[in-house]
Amino acid sequence: MLTSQFESLGRDLCRSILIYENIYIPPELEEIFGKQEEGKSIDVAANLEKEIVQNKTLISAGDGDSTGGSESEPSEDNLPVDEAAKVVPIVDKT
Repeated sequence: MLTSQFESLGRDLCRSILIYENIYIPPELEEIFGKQEEGKSIDVAANLEKEIVQNKTLISAGDGDSTGGSESEPSEDNLPVDEAAKVVPIVDKT
């Protein structure tokens, strides 16, 4: 991952915590969550549900091939036990 991606991830995480804990709603997200009123909590779950229903691209964002790895390299869980033992030694616990 690039530094800019980690920075974006951190920024999004902090904004999520601020919204979830009803501390602050950034102006650019007021369209989704509404303007925060003093002393009034925000129903984050209802707002997220509304956003998912209205923004159809979010519904299809998880569609696609979810298999990891490549065709040329088997994943570790497909290796025979003796092959896996070469990579991760089996230790006798007795």
